Amino acid sequence: MNPLADVDDEFARYFRSLGYVVTWDFNRTERWYEILDGKRMLCQVDIGVPIAHFLEDMALFAQGIRKGTSASIYTANGEPEDFKAIYERTLRTPPPALDT
Repeated sequence: MNPLADVDDEFARYFRSLGYVVTWDFNRTERWYEILDGKRMLCQVDIGVPIAHFLEDMALFAQGIRKGTSASIYTANGEPEDFKAIYERTLRTPPPALDT
């Protein structure tokens, strides 16, 4: 990934469509999305996790449970109330690919 380029994948586009700002950051060993409400960071999620897995785990994160049940192993950092706010917004607007 180019550190100067904006992230523009399915994950980022979906959360932007919900009104969030999505950026990314990295250190020597990891890369992660940052989901912000304006300038306030709500959570950080490992880049590469499928959006369907993150959404599957979101209900647990909103309850303060740090381990999801999806097939992906990844890290998501944030406070339960922030995950809950994101989760509630995803329930109102599921991504088109997951809309059933």
